[in-house]
Amino acid sequence: MLGVCSALSDVPVVVPTVNESQLFELRQRNIISLPDPQVSQLALTLAPILQETNLNQVFVTSSLPASYTDAETVTKLAGQTARLLNGIPLDEEETRLAFDVYPHQAPNLSN
Repeated sequence: MLGVCSALSDVPVVVPTVNESQLFELRQRNIISLPDPQVSQLALTLAPILQETNLNQVFVTSSLPASYTDAETVTKLAGQTARLLNGIPLDEEETRLAFDVYPHQAPNLSN
């Protein structure tokens, strides 16, 4: 998860309608953290399923734009796109962002 509050261990992560009971357990700071949008959507989708069945594991692939990462990645993407559209090949050792999928390994969140 991204964001300043997501790294704080004493700040609850809340997905509205899924675990909003966490709002009543606010600790000393009176702040909450919201998960990334794709995590919120997954939680909203899985919540009713988990009430009906016992899932042990779920595998998810989430495709995000390069702009989701940071400004430096967006700058690299713009430069690569300009070079490729002008017929200039990219460096062999450079991670390709333009017209491609940028791989990012997320941590395993299983219990």
